[in-house]
Order: sequence, then structure tokens, then C-alpha cells
Amino acid sequence: MKKIILSSALFVLLLNSSCLKDKRFDGGENGIQNIEVKGVAFPQAKALMAGMAASDSASFTSTLTSQVASQTVSEVLISIEAIDRPAADVRVKVILSPSLISSAFSPFPSGAVTLPSEVVIKAGQENVVIPVTFPNSSGFMPSVTYGLGLTLVSADGGYIIAGNKKNILVAFSIKNAYAATYDALGYFYHPSAPRDIDRVKTMTTVNGTRSKTTLGDLANFIFLDVDASNNVTITDIGPPVGGTPTVNFTSLLGGYSPFAGSNPSTYTNKYDPVLKIFYLRYGYQSASGYRIIEETLKRK
Repeated sequence: MKKIILSSALFVLLLNSSCLKDKRFDGGENGIQNIEVKGVAFPQAKALMAGMAASDSASFTSTLTSQVASQTVSEVLISIEAIDRPAADVRVKVILSPSLISSAFSPFPSGAVTLPSEVVIKAGQENVVIPVTFPNSSGFMPSVTYGLGLTLVSADGGYIIAGNKKNILVAFSIKNAYAATYDALGYFYHPSAPRDIDRVKTMTTVNGTRSKTTLGDLANFIFLDVDASNNVTITDIGPPVGGTPTVNFTSLLGGYSPFAGSNPSTYTNKYDPVLKIFYLRYGYQSASGYRIIEETLKRK
């Protein structure tokens, strides 16, 4: 009889203990839990690690055109980090953070960048682009790589800011209004090897008005300088063609009589900013005579 009573008491004790354990487990006090924390983050953010060079701290590089007109870059993402998409709009506040700019980059001048203080990730969406606007970039230097730091500061709807992805640093390179890829069509007048020009050329930025591209169909390079009236001055930057010194090709053509079939009235060393076409006529002189290039460069 005593043995049965003890067994029953032990059973009751174990039962109570089991119930207590279940309550503590369900309440998150014991065991492995799977409690979701809903976050908001910069998904493109790069985590800074020990030994990382300052130049490696940017998450990605974007490009700006040096121009007076306003331009907006829409490349920085803010995203939801949660199992499900939000059932309601999530408002996220973001600020400029100059302190994030490492020594490898230059900060933009004061007032040169604007962005909304708040963006909205719409219900059912995973992310939103934060528009970064540059009202006037004409004073930005192509020789400088700029840095832009942004920080997430708050979100509503029960979302928190991810501590390891709340900051982002974006690098910006500057190009002028002419830097692009062009279809080059024309003719290369040459005493012994005249030929058509039909190729793709790349024009790169030197400064706000000066660009660099190739001469005719050769490997030599030229500068194109565009003035306020869209007149183009062309300069050989070498290595010198045919052993000649560096010359201003536009001035050199003043002493040249066009070949039969040449059309100087079309190739006037002008740039059409609407059609984005260069109409070029330039050349050089060597021991065997003039070499003249007439070509149009049409932006692709």
C-alpha cells in the first residue's frame, strides 16, 4: 500500500514539473527559440573589416555627368529583412553621414546633394530606391572620386534598423556630357592608303569640356574641346603622328586644299547637343603629304 502511494506522489510531481517546463519553454525562457526580428537594411552595404583599405570601403561606384541641369541617381536600395513582406507601408528615415567617407574619397561640396528625409516601402513590397539628387554637378572635378555616406536612423511598423547594414558608402566618378560610345562613320584621305572609317569609338572624360578619343582609325589619341557655342577644337596628344610635333589640327587645315569628293561644309568641327553628333574634319602632314579625316561621331 505504501509503495503505491509513493508512486502516485512521484507521478504527480513529474506531471507538475513537466507543465512548468512547458510554460517556461513557451515563454521563451528555455530551449532554442525561433522568434522573428523584422528589420530594415541597406542590402548593398559592405561590412568594414580589419585591414580593409580605405578605397575598398565603398559598396559600389556610380557615375555622374558634369552638368548644370539637375540629375538624380536611383541606385541605392533600402530593403525589408523579414520572412514575409510587410502588410502595411513601412516608413524609413535616412540621413547624410559625412563621417562615413574614408580617406580615399572626397566629400561633395555643402549643399551639392539632396535626398528625402523619409522613404516608404509599400505594403507587399520588399524594397525601395532612395533618390539621390544633384542639383548642379558642373563644378565637380573628373579627376576626383567623391564619396557619399548614408545612414538609416529609424523605421515604423515594428521594424528595427539592422545594426550591421545601417550605413552605406557610395563612390562617384565624374564624366562630362560627351563621355560615351559613338558610331564613327567617314573617310580617311591618305596619299597611299585612302579608306572608309566605320567603327565604334569610346570617348572618355578629361575635364568638363575636354574629351579623349582615337584619331581616325589609328591607335593615336586626340583631344576634343567643346566651347560654349559647341565649336570643337581638335588637338593631337600623341604619340605624334608621322613624326610631326603636337599640333592643333583645326588650325592646320587652313592651308589645305580639299580633295575632290571632300565635303568640308558638313564636317565643320561642331557638336550638335540635340542629336549628340560630332561633325569633325582634321588632319596632319607628313613627308608624303596631308592625311585628312572627315567623320561623324554619333552617340550610341
